[in-house]
Order: sequence, then structure tokens, then C-alpha cells
Amino acid sequence: MGETEPPAAHPEDGKPEAMQNISIELGATANPPGLDEGLVGANIGETREFTVTHAADDPTPEMAGATADYSVTLKAIRRKGSAKFREKYSA
Repeated sequence: MGETEPPAAHPEDGKPEAMQNISIELGATANPPGLDEGLVGANIGETREFTVTHAADDPTPEMAGATADYSVTLKAIRRKGSAKFREKYSA
């Protein structure tokens, strides 16, 4: 989970859009190119800043071809899977 503050202007009011306490799933198909790479290897408490360029055919029309700067502070790392699976296979 990270705090994400993309300074790209929000299309409705022109102000930067800030999101806090959101979960980001690395490898998700909805992630823009470069988002995963910007976060891989980060430690809890670390802030990463990077720029991402959305694909021209991005499913969100206002993001298609847009460039966004991200500032992400990693708050926690969670492993995907059920509690039963984690209990059975964790070391």
C-alpha cells in the first residue's frame, strides 16, 4: 500500500490529483507502463518519485498519452493470496 500523489492536473478542475492510502497491485494489467518498475525494490517508509507515460490507447480517455509524475511512499507490503494459502505455504 502506498501514498500516491500524481501532480498531473485533474481533468475536471486542473488541480493535481492526490490519493492516499490506496493499494497498488504490482503486475496488474491496469497499471500504466513504468508504475511497477518505479516501485519494485522499495522498502517500507521509502518514497519513490518517477514519471509514467500512459499508452495512447489507455482505457481512461483523459489519461491516454498523458504523462504523470508520481510520488509514492510505501506504507506496507502485502502478499496476495488467501490466509489459508499463506498459512500452509509460509516458512
